[in-house]
Amino acid sequence: MIDDFDGAEILHCPYCGRAQDTHEDDEISANCCLTECEHCGKSFWYSVDVTRAYWPRKDEKGDEE
Repeated sequence: MIDDFDGAEILHCPYCGRAQDTHEDDEISANCCLTECEHCGKSFWYSVDVTRAYWPRKDEKGDEE
């Protein structure tokens, strides 16, 4: 089992280590997702932690007010 991929940007199989091209949508966080490796066929669980940061700015045209 490979444990070097925690917190990675790309989902890797914990058994064979290869990147997964298809998985659950990254738009929402999920605690438990079961998937099967596209390469070795073994099932494994993973979680997704999606965070967002908003940086609002005034519209330059609206600065006159």
